[in-house]
Amino acid sequence: MSVKALVSRGRDTPLAVEDVELPEFGPGRVRVRIRAAGVCHSDLSMINGTLAPPFPLVLGHEASGVVVEVGNGVTHVAPGDDVVLNWSPACRQCWYCTHGEPHLCEKAVGPSRPGRSIVYCTDTRPCDSAVSLARDVDVLIHESTYDASLSAEAMARDHSTATEAATIARDANAGRLILTHISPRYESADPLVAEARATFPMTEAASDFACFDVPRPL
Repeated sequence: MSVKALVSRGRDTPLAVEDVELPEFGPGRVRVRIRAAGVCHSDLSMINGTLAPPFPLVLGHEASGVVVEVGNGVTHVAPGDDVVLNWSPACRQCWYCTHGEPHLCEKAVGPSRPGRSIVYCTDTRPCDSAVSLARDVDVLIHESTYDASLSAEAMARDHSTATEAATIARDANAGRLILTHISPRYESADPLVAEARATFPMTEAASDFACFDVPRPL
């Protein structure tokens, strides 16, 4: 069976309505006549390069329609039923689904796995609480308003130097330090980064629209 679909054949290429051949119908399958389909931000992310899907692809993974045919073994819907389609429906049976959190469905998103931890400290003097908060964190984002030569001013204004930020990262055993809240007196953050790296080598500086890759723990 052939149907019309909105197709993308590559990143940033023109979209086109094309004839698409449906897979063979059989047991366990449901055929739905689509009445409406939404092209959402996930679709945009796939065609503009934010995500990296295989091409070609059909846009509109969330739809509604009417069941026209069901295969052997299908009992939960019947021809004539109004239905909503979702690319990753909740199972309604796992622990998360039965405790009111279907958006975390184990069958939809997979089993739980370690995430990445980030701590943000700004407009602050160095303190023990910052070290405790950032203990073993993947990324510490910490203010570095001044360099060490202006430590007295940093103290008077309740800010931190690059060395002080790096010391917190080192003492907390952070995986990475990103300096932020840098005084506009500096034309470049490079001197502050160099200063911090003398204490904590895994240091970088934030900037407008900067992106940092933080690998997921194994």
